[in-house]
Amino acid sequence: MIKEIFNILKLKLYNKREMNRFIREFREKNLHNHTFPVSRFILENVSIGKATYGPIEVLDYGNKNAKVRIGNFCSIAANVKFLSGGGHNINTLSTYPFYAYFSQKEEENTTKGLISIGDDCWIGRDSIICSGCNIPQGCIIGAGSVVRGNFEPYSIIIGNPAICIKKRFVKEIIDILLDIDFSLIDKDFISHNFKNLYMPLDKNLALYFRDEIKSKYKL
Repeated sequence: MIKEIFNILKLKLYNKREMNRFIREFREKNLHNHTFPVSRFILENVSIGKATYGPIEVLDYGNKNAKVRIGNFCSIAANVKFLSGGGHNINTLSTYPFYAYFSQKEEENTTKGLISIGDDCWIGRDSIICSGCNIPQGCIIGAGSVVRGNFEPYSIIIGNPAICIKKRFVKEIIDILLDIDFSLIDKDFISHNFKNLYMPLDKNLALYFRDEIKSKYKL
């Protein structure tokens, strides 16, 4: 009994040390944003853009092909899970992972591919983003949604299974916004546009933002 307790405490200490090491490595890679990891995952398989903030929980289950790409200026709420790996075979006799429990061979879980999150996306609390999911620029994911598949830019997406219920803006404005490179937005642009950034967006304001960024970088 004492030996079992000792082994449990030893494992907890090891996991804590490994998590602390992983957090340091993660932050060294992500000095350009405000994210922090709440799980360990294959670090090189996850990329996160400028100024994005929030907790990062990637569940890859050790799958080397399970990748996540998150854009710039994204907002990620608490308890969001990126389910990039961990799939089971569904076209065989059983979905059970026989290798894991009845052999010495490592189980190979499946993935449906890259999870891609575009710039300026807001992912609500307790949402699950499944492998192979493409959430492009400007989308909003409602709290508690389970998201699979592909969506169009600036969609508002909710539910399980998640569906697009509306667009944030009319097509004319969306087309202008898609011409903005969010990676070029910097502190100088933000500090000079605080008031504009909090104004309801119309066509003229969208054009102003686009042209301001392009002129700044002579695009």
